[in-house]
Amino acid sequence: MNCCHRITDSGIIELVKHLSRLKHLELWGCSELTDASLTAIRQRCSKLKFLNINDCTGMSLEGSERLKLCLHSLHGLHRRNLL
Repeated sequence: MNCCHRITDSGIIELVKHLSRLKHLELWGCSELTDASLTAIRQRCSKLKFLNINDCTGMSLEGSERLKLCLHSLHGLHRRNLL
């Protein structure tokens, strides 16, 4: 989903409801996404190993830290240019 400028938090929230076994997610450049998406990912994707949120300028570094602390399966987190 790289550079999907039209995808919103509600789209990600709905998507992850059905992807609890997701292991790899690329969202870089999705500027409409906020920490609400990170919360949904953290709550629904417990098997996630890699997440790229570079240039998701609506997300915060604090939100990504919460995700990193709570998602123990996560081994790779790319998060450049966050709020």
